[in-house]
Amino acid sequence: MKKVLALLMLLVIPAAYAQNYATSQVSSDYADLYVVAANYDPAPIVPGSYVDVWLRVENRGDSVAPDVTVSIAEEFPWKVIDARTVSLGRLGPNSAAIASFRLLVDGSAPGGPTPLKVRLQKSQFDTPEIAQLSVNVERLDAVLAIQSVTSEMVAPGETFDVEVTVANKASSVLRSVKSSLRLLTQVTTTAGLSTVELPFTPIGGGIEQTIDTLAPGQQKTLTYRLVVDPEAESKPYKLPLEISYFDPSGANRTRTEVVGVIVGAEPELSVVVDSTELSSKIKTGNIVIRFVNYGVSDIKFLTARVQPTDEFEIIGPAEVYVGKIDSDDYETAEYRLALTGDADRAVEVPLVMEYRDANNNKHSRGVSLTVNRYTPAQLGVEQGSSFVFILVLVVLGVVGWFVYRRFRKRRSH
Repeated sequence: MKKVLALLMLLVIPAAYAQNYATSQVSSDYADLYVVAANYDPAPIVPGSYVDVWLRVENRGDSVAPDVTVSIAEEFPWKVIDARTVSLGRLGPNSAAIASFRLLVDGSAPGGPTPLKVRLQKSQFDTPEIAQLSVNVERLDAVLAIQSVTSEMVAPGETFDVEVTVANKASSVLRSVKSSLRLLTQVTTTAGLSTVELPFTPIGGGIEQTIDTLAPGQQKTLTYRLVVDPEAESKPYKLPLEISYFDPSGANRTRTEVVGVIVGAEPELSVVVDSTELSSKIKTGNIVIRFVNYGVSDIKFLTARVQPTDEFEIIGPAEVYVGKIDSDDYETAEYRLALTGDADRAVEVPLVMEYRDANNNKHSRGVSLTVNRYTPAQLGVEQGSSFVFILVLVVLGVVGWFVYRRFRKRRSH
């Protein structure tokens, strides 16, 4: 019924209004022919789809065109389906006829004004002429554009926003634009595909938002508020974003994008002197340095290098590879130092550390550690010697008392 109405409308279009359509002219001594591309179905014409085209052929001359035939040249992006040539028969002066064609539009058509060449022949004895029309092809993937998707690096347990800005690139209104952020993803395991829940929880507005209408050229920003699970692993995550809408032709279109979110945090590394053999009396000995990761992100590939000064020399390796330190854990490294005559009671030991966080970002940090040279009294050495001396005296006293008793018993017998 729709096609019948279209044909009736084409037949009653006055020639005075023909300039409102894409037209082209072929003239001769016998007739003056115009071709008008007056209707398409469906509209807009999109790559990869079929389209019915109605061509109105008018004879505006004073002579008869005895046997008019119409065909369409198969040039990119057009391919003719069904009848390649339509015979309109005799076309008298100031009369018109309709030729319809079914075409397939190549899926790689670039879009925009596209030439459509029509072959007209007034009779089998006349030379065919080519009339060129301009037909607009519209790529649907450019109708709704995702202008930007913004997110930020977040730490486990933190709240953050994902902002998606969409724009209408079509020449008419888009309706029922729905955007859904999917918090499930599929992973491949030995047993096949498995659905895994991503470590994010929506807050407030949920994971689906709707724009009722989006006018041509208009853009809007959709905001999703999420919180990262406290136990989330520090790494990049891909969140599927599904957007559906009704295009100008009324068809429901869907496209899927990916939102990247990086979960991680700045490493928090504490460095302290764990123990030392150096004292006011001992000038050569080992020091043990403790590296504590008290942050939520793991630390990887840690190396620690002691920088020599005038107060000490390094005996053995100056750089130690510590490796990985998990969150809420620690590791140690040992260095052997020989103090010089310039060493003070408190020796400053410069230390340079290089490491990476859980997302492989490089970090470098320098600290100065104070190694105190305690006296034997401060270390409890004298107290320890007195205790040993007293203990020896007590033992000797007990032994002497037993010897004395045995000696007296022998004399009494």
